[in-house]
Amino acid sequence: MRDMRKGDERMELREKRDAGETSVREIMTRTRAQVKLVRRLNERIREEKAGPRSPRLTGMPKGSGGAARGLDMQVMRQDALQRIIERETALCRKYEREAREQMDRMRPELYAFCAVYYIGGLRLEDTAEALERSMRQCQRYKMEVEGRQETA
Repeated sequence: MRDMRKGDERMELREKRDAGETSVREIMTRTRAQVKLVRRLNERIREEKAGPRSPRLTGMPKGSGGAARGLDMQVMRQDALQRIIERETALCRKYEREAREQMDRMRPELYAFCAVYYIGGLRLEDTAEALERSMRQCQRYKMEVEGRQETA
């Protein structure tokens, strides 16, 4: 329960910080970071859902009472992680909308680059391959997007 309150506080702080004027660079890098975070959280829950670890068959007696262990603890962790994922995914959608608003004002080549690199969350090498561009050209695109400091 305490973790949920911390998460809500963090979300409020983010929203206050995001309420001010932001540059294209900040919007794009924030979106990319959020996409990566949601992807890592989804991977983590997939690992958690893989199943409980094998029981210890040592022959030693188990203690009773105390904090929840084993399957109960795993279910509680999965529920908490699922709530975190839902909250972070909602925030990710908000950031993506902001990024797409900025991208609508860009040239078609930059739009494609931003869609793959920032919103898709691919590495620069993978982005170059997906767009059939050279690494150098993708670095130029990145510098052009992140070099813009004015607010839109």
